[in-house]
Amino acid sequence: MTTTFPIPVDRYLVPAVTALSVPSDAVRVREPLVRGLPAMIALDQDLSLGILVVTGTAKRWLEAQGSELVCASDEEISPRQPDDDEEAVARLAVRLVLLRGGTIIAAVPLRAGLTRRLPDDGVAGAVIDLWTLGYAIHAGTLREVGDFGSYVEVAWQRVDRGTDRFELSPLDPRVEERLLAKISEAALPALEGVR
Repeated sequence: MTTTFPIPVDRYLVPAVTALSVPSDAVRVREPLVRGLPAMIALDQDLSLGILVVTGTAKRWLEAQGSELVCASDEEISPRQPDDDEEAVARLAVRLVLLRGGTIIAAVPLRAGLTRRLPDDGVAGAVIDLWTLGYAIHAGTLREVGDFGSYVEVAWQRVDRGTDRFELSPLDPRVEERLLAKISEAALPALEGVR
C-alpha cells in the first residue's frame, strides 16, 4: 500500500485578505472628499496628507455620472474570476502625499491594505507609519465640489519620537503550531520520568 502525502502548495497560494492590524494608539481618520480633488487631510500641526489623482483623460470624467464609482478599496480586495477583464492602464493613479510644513517628503500609491513607514526613500528618517483602511472615489469628486460619497480612511502614528511601549510582532500561526509540537515532544520524556 502506497501512502500519498499532500503537496505543500499552501505557501504559493495568495493569502485571504484579513483586516489590517493597526495599533490601538494609532490615529484613525475618515475624510469625506466633499471639496473635490486634490484634497488635504491635516494629521497634526506639522504634517498633512494630500490626495492626488492623475486622470490623463478629462473628457471621460466630465461625461460620467457624478455617482459613478471610479475606484474603491473593496473592488481591489474582492476575488477575481478568470474571465474578469481589467485594463491596467484604465486604473486611476491615485497618490497619497505626505507633507511637512507644506513640503512633500513622501508619496505612495493609494492601495487597499497599504502599510508603509514614510518617508521610505532611505535618505530621510521615517516620520509616520501609515495604514490605508479603505477608500472610494466617485467621478463627481474628480471634477467638482459636492458630496458624491467619496472618502479616504487611514490610520497613522508618529514614529520619529521616542516611546516607552514596545510590541512584539505577531507569530505566524504555522510557526506557532510547529513550536508547540516541538515543546510537547521535548516535554514528554520529562513527564514520563515523573510518573
